[in-house]
Amino acid sequence: MRAGLVFCLAGLLMVAPADPATKPKPKAASSTTMTGCVDQRNNTFVLTGDKELKTHAVLHGDGFSDDNFARHLGHTVTVEGTLASQGGTKVMKVRKVTPVSDFCSPQ
Repeated sequence: MRAGLVFCLAGLLMVAPADPATKPKPKAASSTTMTGCVDQRNNTFVLTGDKELKTHAVLHGDGFSDDNFARHLGHTVTVEGTLASQGGTKVMKVRKVTPVSDFCSPQ
């Protein structure tokens, strides 16, 4: 009887570690798109509404320099990337910029 109890307890103690493949993986940031007018505020590029100056998001290049947004200043574009919030400000890491119009709608 004692040998059986010791054997059972030993079996319980030899539990295999969790398989790393079964651990939940963090969610990948989902891609989103936004359309608006590219503007510059101080040294930062932002996406604004066409008819208002309200900032929709601060733009940062994902795999390219932020200076590349300068060629789109005053143009309407669609940006694709991941959106996050930093201190109440929306920040978009942009992977792709698609021109929509060479101008922004009048305010």
